[in-house]
Amino acid sequence: MKSLLTAALLVLAVPAFGQEVLVRSGEHEEFTRLVVMLPAGSTWTLEADERGYRLETPGAKHDYDLTNVFRFIPKTRVQGISAENAGKGLSFSIPETVVAEAFQLSDGPVVIDFREGTRPQPLQERSQNQVALPMPSRPLAPNLDKFLQSRSFPVTESLESAETSPETTARAALPLEAPDPRIQKAESELLEQLSRAASQGLLSLDIPKHEIPKAPGTETSETQPPAPSEEPTYRAADHIAIQSETAIDRETLDLALGTSFSDSGAGCWDDTDVDPASWIDDRPPETQIGEARRALVGEFDEPQVADAIKLAQIYVAYGFGFEARSVLQSLDIPPDQSAPINELAKLVDEQPVGEQSDLRKMGGCDGKVALWALLASESPKLRSDYNVGAIQRAYSSLPPVLRTIIGERLVERLIAIGAPDIADSIRLALQRGSGQPSETLNLVEARVAHAEGAPEKAEPLLEKLVKNNDNAALTALILLVQGRLERGEAVDDATIDQTGGLAYELLPSDDGIALLRAHMLGLGSVGRFGEAFSAMQSWPEGKEQALQQETTRDLFAQLADVPDDAIFLRSYFAQSRRVPTAALSRDLRVKLANRLLDQGFGRAARAALGAEAFSFDAGRVLLARAALEDHDAPSALAHLDGVPSPEAEELRAQALKALGEHMAAQAAFRKAGNSEAAVAEAWRAGDWASVGAGGAEEQQRIVELYGLAPPATPETDPAPEQGLLTKSRSLLEQSKAEREAFGALMDKLSTEDQ
Repeated sequence: MKSLLTAALLVLAVPAFGQEVLVRSGEHEEFTRLVVMLPAGSTWTLEADERGYRLETPGAKHDYDLTNVFRFIPKTRVQGISAENAGKGLSFSIPETVVAEAFQLSDGPVVIDFREGTRPQPLQERSQNQVALPMPSRPLAPNLDKFLQSRSFPVTESLESAETSPETTARAALPLEAPDPRIQKAESELLEQLSRAASQGLLSLDIPKHEIPKAPGTETSETQPPAPSEEPTYRAADHIAIQSETAIDRETLDLALGTSFSDSGAGCWDDTDVDPASWIDDRPPETQIGEARRALVGEFDEPQVADAIKLAQIYVAYGFGFEARSVLQSLDIPPDQSAPINELAKLVDEQPVGEQSDLRKMGGCDGKVALWALLASESPKLRSDYNVGAIQRAYSSLPPVLRTIIGERLVERLIAIGAPDIADSIRLALQRGSGQPSETLNLVEARVAHAEGAPEKAEPLLEKLVKNNDNAALTALILLVQGRLERGEAVDDATIDQTGGLAYELLPSDDGIALLRAHMLGLGSVGRFGEAFSAMQSWPEGKEQALQQETTRDLFAQLADVPDDAIFLRSYFAQSRRVPTAALSRDLRVKLANRLLDQGFGRAARAALGAEAFSFDAGRVLLARAALEDHDAPSALAHLDGVPSPEAEELRAQALKALGEHMAAQAAFRKAGNSEAAVAEAWRAGDWASVGAGGAEEQQRIVELYGLAPPATPETDPAPEQGLLTKSRSLLEQSKAEREAFGALMDKLSTEDQ
């Protein structure tokens, strides 16, 4: 009979077919751990077979992802793993000296530990449906007894009616040696995780009192020690196989104890790995560097990893990032040992870290690594992604030289994520550290003032910095142009020329590109769009393409706001062919099309809108305007079909008017709220009642004189018969009134035409 270890969770569940299941791995000193990420409610069994063990999920098929299993573990305890039976299970190949233990987490994943041991003998028939585990011979702490009593594995139905063997019963009753320090250690770890869970809002502690049942065969008096057993004392391992962690921490599947996590679930580096202040002392830098270099080579001229990292840390603490990286690279320090210091060395030199760097994910950590994570991010956006309190504390603990090196960049990043208050605190810390005004401090103060909406404070500082000949002057010049553009002000010619000259001198560097952008937008601010677009030809090919497209959009946005129609039309038609419509935002295209339609360029407006115009209401309204400009009323009506807005009703009325549908046009004008145009259409349609009710005084007079509209109240008594002389006099008076009414109406119409 094969050796059998069966573990099953018998709960109601809906099987998942074809679901991808990730298998994670981790190597520990005493065991190798695999975690099969089964969904909640999964039923599973683990059995021993000729190769090792087989995990099966009855009634469910899964696509098992085994890609990274052996990336984190050696092939010692687990020699192979493969999917079997069309996704219904996994097969584990292990040596003869390795056994497996398994349990399931509350939300589904199955944890399998492979450790050294003797394969279990075939199970004897038992009278109960669970295999008992060894129980302690003394009362346990109340926090552990429930766990230890319930830590047993269900067996299959074939064993439920069996009887318990004497061997197993005796083993279950064997006492542990007392006292057992493992229990105290495990309890301490459990209490720590319970406290962490309470701080995360997962639970509130309410531990009831309960009686601790004694293990079979240990019923002795409290004052009388247990009788010596004839069997040898059961000696367990030096630790209890308990892994305690909260549900939030467990989701990261980082099974290493003591690891902290960011809000995003990424593991956080320890403060000791990212704390430059702890790497140096009060001695002169050259003394510390020389001492570390001498210690770098041991007795046999072989470099030591720890000494190499120590030297690199000292270099970083004093701002020598390139030297630190050179030490690590020249001595081939393994990346897994040098990752933190290597990343910090790059950031000190303003070099980017790798796109897949773990450091970028640690912005939410409650430690000093949060500061370096913010500096490592390419384009930080949300304050909620970063622990700004930890960033502030970390900056205050930096050596003065590093405060100066990263202070200005840190303030820029804090402003970008919407934390000007923290940026101001960094400015104050930098000010206290420097003791006197400096270029870096002035630049930081200008950034903070700009972020707080006080340009009158920022501009004098920037104008002062621009006069210098250093890197701070370049940044100040860019900020000066940016601030004026954001306020809608024109950039003066001297500043435009200065940015252009420096840009051509520094291209194709990043500073040169930033200055070229400032130069182009400065030209656009004063309407020199021809020169601005011509300068785009100097943009280095293939570099900062996203910024290049953004600059193009910004230039067209400036062009759309130019008040001079002649400059707008001349510049637009000269440059529009250079830029595809899709490169501009929808709002900008709508704005440009409106300007073109105001000048009567319907075809150009349609080209500016592009094919997307048919997919949104504002675009269809503009297409209708363009159709009316081309005297295409039917197309205008087609574009406006189903568009519910006053502007659409106005255009619909104009299209109906052009088609001679005056009654329908009258109704559309009234719906659009244009009563004057509605009366005009009523006049054209011969709707004298509407003219008499809402027309102009001259129009109402005509309607009244000719009796075009029925009287409001019918006459009850007929007028008396008039004589010939009276009739003649009445006709003369009526003729005079008609001439006057027509004259007044013609005067009104001519005035409207003018």
